[in-house]
Amino acid sequence: KGAAAAAAGSSSASSSEAAAVAAADAGSSSAAVEQVSSSERQLEVDPIGVQLLLGKAYAGWRGHDQDALAAYDTLIGAFPTDFRGYLAKAVFLKERGRQGDAERMFLQAKFYAPEELQAFVASRAGERATIEPLPDNGME
Repeated sequence: KGAAAAAAGSSSASSSEAAAVAAADAGSSSAAVEQVSSSERQLEVDPIGVQLLLGKAYAGWRGHDQDALAAYDTLIGAFPTDFRGYLAKAVFLKERGRQGDAERMFLQAKFYAPEELQAFVASRAGERATIEPLPDNGME
């Protein structure tokens, strides 16, 4: 128990390490392994989300439009089949008045977006939702 207290009191030891040491001291090594594994899962970072956030930060920073475009281009280059990079770049370009470039990016985003997000992409592009006509069932 002294090792657990020392690990918990040390500024360099994380709380998950301290919990793992305490669990190991208590004789439950499987609990210690489980604790370390759960802390490793918490450290996973979504690289797409990070790049989107970077682009958004640059987009909001006056004078850094080229940095924002570079962030979105990096994302598109690294994950060419993920619609989010195309969509983010399209929204950015649309906000900057570059409608033609934005439309091309919206088309790419729509192509790669999953079916359940097609309407969302279309709404960001400014398209009106289309309603499929109902069959007339032979009545005229």
